[in-house]
Amino acid sequence: MRMLTVMWSSYLPLLSEAARDRGIELSAWSTKQIKREPEAVARIASEIDSSDLVLLYRTSDDFWEELDEAVLDRRDRVPVVVVGPEPSYAALSNVNPEITAAVFRYILFGGAANMKNMLAYLASQLFGDPVAFESPEPLAWEGIHHPAVPGIFSTTADFLAAYRKHLAFEPASFVGLLYTRSNWVNRNLKVEAAIIRALEERGLGLIPVFYYSLKDARLGNMGGTDVVEHFLMDGQMPLVDAVVKLTAFFLGSSRGGVKGSDAPSGAEVLKKLGVPVFAPVISYYKDRAQWLVDADGLGSQTAWSIAMPEFEGVIEPMVVGASRGISTPEEESYEPLDDRSSSGWACARSRTAKRESPSSSTTTHAPAWRRRWAAAPTSTRWRASSM
Repeated sequence: MRMLTVMWSSYLPLLSEAARDRGIELSAWSTKQIKREPEAVARIASEIDSSDLVLLYRTSDDFWEELDEAVLDRRDRVPVVVVGPEPSYAALSNVNPEITAAVFRYILFGGAANMKNMLAYLASQLFGDPVAFESPEPLAWEGIHHPAVPGIFSTTADFLAAYRKHLAFEPASFVGLLYTRSNWVNRNLKVEAAIIRALEERGLGLIPVFYYSLKDARLGNMGGTDVVEHFLMDGQMPLVDAVVKLTAFFLGSSRGGVKGSDAPSGAEVLKKLGVPVFAPVISYYKDRAQWLVDADGLGSQTAWSIAMPEFEGVIEPMVVGASRGISTPEEESYEPLDDRSSSGWACARSRTAKRESPSSSTTTHAPAWRRRWAAAPTSTRWRASSM
């Protein structure tokens, strides 16, 4: 079977892996790739005629108007499944709405198992293949995950108990790391792992928390402000002496898009936390070489990765990672730029050291994390990650 797909680049590596396992010939295009190469739309349109299945994750990007027309002209020849963040996008599909709804859940929940089961489901429902499949499996929307510590933790206390076994030193202080659920569920954690390693090498402990950036009552997930209060605070006291925020959206963002009015709630919770918040950046649209030689730097990404987060009072927007494999989206991932970020992590260590100083006016914060760390039991309960 030959399958054509257009999706966000973060979905494509796991989808490609699942397609290889099922012997499906996959032609995969990312929205990022098409925005960089507008002429790709004509090539995608020509591929529809030779495909057995078209799967599209539609977005609001301008190129979709042209691609929609190409699909409408050809959808009487091939099954077309269209999903996306807006329910109205599914109207472009020509399959049973139940199939479209199920596919959206597989993609929304994410992960390797859901991608494999989604392809098996489509083979069964659209082509009658006698293949077994599982229903979409919900995965955690938020939690603590350290790449070197097995498990996903729903409480900081449980994580610290497991972390004690992993850490070979007594941390001078703790730093919270906020990163996207997308990177966790898609196993794209090289940048996060590099940050954790760099800070641990400087004597700091980490509480690395992933979350879905848009709070959605239908999903039941925590928003960014909830995550900070649940994982990085003990009542009114912080459990960390600094935070590294790798997520670009405001902490107060919710379903319906990112709005300027979302900034104040995030700023308030960070004010209550009362610690420095570093906001490093991953270059999403340019790889390392492109970013280094381009006089425009991050280009259009500057607005939402540097300017927008400043409304929450964050600091140090240094570039610590870049996309790799943009032209081959089935293999795209983020790679750390260790040589570019070492001075920034030294700065983070210096700032936490000032907070540890006996003369610091913020030493009243220290007992909160020290008390949690000292109380962490020698054994703990965790559930092994299915990722």
